[in-house]
Amino acid sequence: MPAATKTYGKEAHTRVKNTICYCSSSESATPSFRDMLITIREEAVKQQLAIYLKNLNRLEIQKAYYGLDVPTHLSNEIEYTREQIHRLIRELRRQEGILAALETLPQNQPIEW
Repeated sequence: MPAATKTYGKEAHTRVKNTICYCSSSESATPSFRDMLITIREEAVKQQLAIYLKNLNRLEIQKAYYGLDVPTHLSNEIEYTREQIHRLIRELRRQEGILAALETLPQNQPIEW
């Protein structure tokens, strides 16, 4: 199967079967595809985290209005929202670890999946 090569600026992407090789010159200032994906996911997680924090604040204000007689659905929603906040924080921390691990990989080696 012949390799298909497309050149964008100073960066060449070669795809053969299920292998992509990112080869870039040292002069290229274009971020790699991997870096773009990580940045997009990180921004999405931060947006979700901001939304969950706003929701938690709203829910806790509602809980304060009820005093000791808090409805079960409200308590459950607060618990669920807190779990989601912790999940997103763990994902952000994990991405920081993944980012550090990815930086140790050789630059011109193929990425296989």
